[in-house]
Amino acid sequence: MPLSTAQPDTTLPRLWCVAASDAHIVAVLARCYGEPRWTCVLRWKWKAQTVEEGAWTTMHVRAHRCTLSPDGEFFLYHAEGPTDGPFSGYFGGAFAVSRLPWLSALTNPETWGPGGGGESRDALSDTDQQALWAKFEEWPAYVRDEHWPRHLGPSWRSLALEQAARFGVQIGSRGHLAAISELDGTDLSLVAVVDAGRSKHHDPLWSVWHDDIRYFLISRPAASRPPQAIQGARWLHAAEGGHLLLADDLAVLKVLRFKHNSDLDQLPKPVFEYSLRTLTPTPGPAPAWAKAPLSPAR
Repeated sequence: MPLSTAQPDTTLPRLWCVAASDAHIVAVLARCYGEPRWTCVLRWKWKAQTVEEGAWTTMHVRAHRCTLSPDGEFFLYHAEGPTDGPFSGYFGGAFAVSRLPWLSALTNPETWGPGGGGESRDALSDTDQQALWAKFEEWPAYVRDEHWPRHLGPSWRSLALEQAARFGVQIGSRGHLAAISELDGTDLSLVAVVDAGRSKHHDPLWSVWHDDIRYFLISRPAASRPPQAIQGARWLHAAEGGHLLLADDLAVLKVLRFKHNSDLDQLPKPVFEYSLRTLTPTPGPAPAWAKAPLSPAR
């Protein structure tokens, strides 16, 4: 089930997204390859069909350790930067909370590594910082394989490998993680499978930026029917009303709408598309609202 017959261009931005659990908001991370390697943060309001460009950074953003507050306003991110900064890569980077789609750290960066975090020039009061960290108190300090499938977003739940095998999903000897997510209002489910390489120490190695995650559509009433591979998908999220949010290899954001009797063999035409193919680094300061204190209601 291909999304496109075109071949992915390795010069295109690579996309990864993070969906809010209680809002129609998605954080988009677009990694642009080159020297220096820029990453752009965008805010995608998928129901309103808008995409807003925000921060540009040359820090290394660890996408699988990022998440959104349930309302989609605040972004918890993990980044590695210069060794003389608060996100020092020498000490393994640090976590901070910002307002999407910016990276102005409203909290002093924190790390669970050996060096401790630094101080942010945009840090709010201690009270506001405590309120911000509290929004993410259930998020693991470091997202590892044992926290799977938090890497994929709020709509996914872990799928035992023997269950995945029942659906006919061929994981292979190197695969070690699988997850499932139901498409609301349909008889279809999404299955995500990681086929990871292994280091000489037998530790699993995989990345959201590379081609380690494969996606399939399956029919729940006809579990014996072979799953349909969704080619070219980098990230998927099953949203309300049978909507499927998708970021593909060609740096395009899409919204697909599945009906109750949708054909397993055919993806519906997108009801929304937004191309990031020509995304160009335009770094600039964050607006004042991104650095403002929390209101009393927070």
